[in-house]
Amino acid sequence: MAERLFYIRGDIDIASGPAFEAAIRDAVANSSDDLVVDCCDLTFIDSRGISVLIDTQRKLQAEGHSLRVVNPNPIATRVLDLMGLSEFLRVEDGRTIAPTA
Repeated sequence: MAERLFYIRGDIDIASGPAFEAAIRDAVANSSDDLVVDCCDLTFIDSRGISVLIDTQRKLQAEGHSLRVVNPNPIATRVLDLMGLSEFLRVEDGRTIAPTA
């Protein structure tokens, strides 16, 4: 299945959460592809941002698609691991991972 790439940059927190949510919602609404969220330039993500990722994965799964999170920094990877979300969000760490076509 085809994938669409979505980049996250900077901090995703209570202040930037609404804009992040709107942007990812638009990315999902304007495509019938699976979504790859590339976190290579993400510096921080709080519970609001993680909640958006969870909600997006659930929406995509309900439509027969999925989300994949790639290139999170070590802190984000650890947080997602501790929350038990790495498998659900299909987290792939490592800077060599590229989206599949």
